[in-house]
Amino acid sequence: VRDNAARFYYASSACAYPLRLQHDGARPLKESDVDGDAEPGYGWEKRYMEEMVRYYGQDYGLNVHMTRFMNVYGPEATYDGGREKALMALCRKIALAKDGDEVEIWGDGNQVRDFVHVSDVVEVIVKLMASDYHEPVNVGTGYGITIKRLAQLIAAIADKDIRFRFDPTKPQGVRCRVADISLMQQVTGYTPKVTLAEGLVEAYKWTCSRISSPSSPALKTP
Repeated sequence: VRDNAARFYYASSACAYPLRLQHDGARPLKESDVDGDAEPGYGWEKRYMEEMVRYYGQDYGLNVHMTRFMNVYGPEATYDGGREKALMALCRKIALAKDGDEVEIWGDGNQVRDFVHVSDVVEVIVKLMASDYHEPVNVGTGYGITIKRLAQLIAAIADKDIRFRFDPTKPQGVRCRVADISLMQQVTGYTPKVTLAEGLVEAYKWTCSRISSPSSPALKTP
């Protein structure tokens, strides 16, 4: 391993943080908040791999780097098929809806998330890889928005009068997941440049282009 890779990068997730820290009104998550708990399943997978990467770095002299992503979005993101995140799913649903239609949203709409544009994510990774920091670093914007407000903004971009029906019986994830990005800024010297307003316009237009393209994969009815 040592002979074939001078640097090693691992993409972790905010799911590595304990669920108890992601309740209503929770403060932004700091890297030091990770302890002996994590989100069941996927979160433990990420925590385990963070530790494996750390050990390989120590034992084999690898120059390792790790990030914990919040919600990444932008062109080329998954927007259908069941594995898409909330922002891209809403872009798809609203793009397919007619003016005056009703759109279903899972949860009560008050879940808070931190959405970071893919171009900012790339910039952080490049700068992190050039640094001498080897512990996990949050990648987000430091700002949260409710899913309800997010849906309203996308509908406004689409210039459609959309009614939203919230279903709290469906999975809605944690209540509040926002990154503390002070360490990211300290290590990389970078602050995200793409505002949510700018990124949403791009994401919505891109989703519309995929839906209207003859070569686009089949879409499920929302």
